[in-house]
Amino acid sequence: MTDRSGLPDLTLLRLRRAGVAAERRLEDGLAGLGVSLDELRILAVSAASPGVSAVEIAAVVELPAPAVSRLVQGLAQRGLLIRRRSRLDRRTVMLRCSPAALTLIEACLPALEASEAEFLEPLSGGQRRALQGGLERLRRAQS
Repeated sequence: MTDRSGLPDLTLLRLRRAGVAAERRLEDGLAGLGVSLDELRILAVSAASPGVSAVEIAAVVELPAPAVSRLVQGLAQRGLLIRRRSRLDRRTVMLRCSPAALTLIEACLPALEASEAEFLEPLSGGQRRALQGGLERLRRAQS
């Protein structure tokens, strides 16, 4: 059996399509809040780990370093990230969230939760728990 692209109807391809749809739903939920999902992820890492570098953020959010660098620059220009050179290694720039960024992160949480609830609405509670458990097992196996 094949999917519409002509590729085999593999579980990994279904998972990828679901992931793309989930990301689109999250982006739609953030529309109007002035931040993209990737920007929000960068801010969240910076809030959780003040003094983190862009290279460390790239590893956590699994985005290419040049993309993270561009996003960090834009967030800093908007006053959401504060950049400071490391005292130990002048080549390293340490990042932390501004108070405005912390407020923005808090404002985004209900939108993310609503997006998730809407996306998962077709699933029963048991199916949601099974999905979460299966995804967690896959994540651990890939680490």
